[in-house]
Amino acid sequence: MILGRWLRFGLAGGLCGLALVASGAPPLRFERAHLLKPGEAPGHELARRLAPLVLQEVRGTNPPSGFTNVFFHFSAIELHGRTHAQVTYWWEYPAPVGASRVERRSSPRRGPELRPRPRPVAPAGLSAQGIRLTLNSQGVPAVFEVLGATNETIAVFVNDSVEAAARAQFGGPLPGRQFALERAAEEAPRVHVARLLEDPPAVMGPIVYLHADSRAVATVLCRCMPAEARELAGESLYTLVPADFCGNVPPATRLATAFPRWLPEDFTDPSNRLTRSLRLPESF
Repeated sequence: MILGRWLRFGLAGGLCGLALVASGAPPLRFERAHLLKPGEAPGHELARRLAPLVLQEVRGTNPPSGFTNVFFHFSAIELHGRTHAQVTYWWEYPAPVGASRVERRSSPRRGPELRPRPRPVAPAGLSAQGIRLTLNSQGVPAVFEVLGATNETIAVFVNDSVEAAARAQFGGPLPGRQFALERAAEEAPRVHVARLLEDPPAVMGPIVYLHADSRAVATVLCRCMPAEARELAGESLYTLVPADFCGNVPPATRLATAFPRWLPEDFTDPSNRLTRSLRLPESF
């Protein structure tokens, strides 16, 4: 289906539009994409309202390797004497299918014969992916930290208003940096602000674009921004699952287990990682 109009998603907290190929839109990220969005989540209305819409790039005729569960965990941090809510979402992909399937055939002389039948191998890529949202003092998501990456860089997406406040307080960007929010390269060498987002008109989660093969994040957008995919190849629902759903496993332990390789080492550290990564203004 070619998408040149607004699609409406009836998520809790209001209908949110996804504009694809609108006039004056930025260059396309994907030609075709599969949409994954949260299903009903009784008792977890805020988690559903903030949950990401995921646009997984589709190449060829095969559907992308998707996921059915998205784990979430609420936490809080102190910034400039105020408590800010955070919520982390992450999901895991099925293991690659590489084993051979045994097929039984009959032989008139030797009887039944077992022959391996090759099975298609799923594309290699990150085994897990996710994003953490930090809400501003008005309770609106304003900082988005990508969890999974294929390199050592930590990408952060931030609302326009936060960058404007940082410029008003700190002045322009530091040498070698693009945005006023970014700390000096020697203070946070791996962290960079990948993009500024329009401020959402209401409390809502972001749209996360994922590359087909690597499952790395191509970009993050506000739902109020024109989308960067041409055609919707299909859509499906995922189930929101609290991080401590299975037994008494601490959320930080569950999060670290989900990302044994790609999760930044200090992500579950009780100290304030976000302050060390960005120059957040006092008005945040």
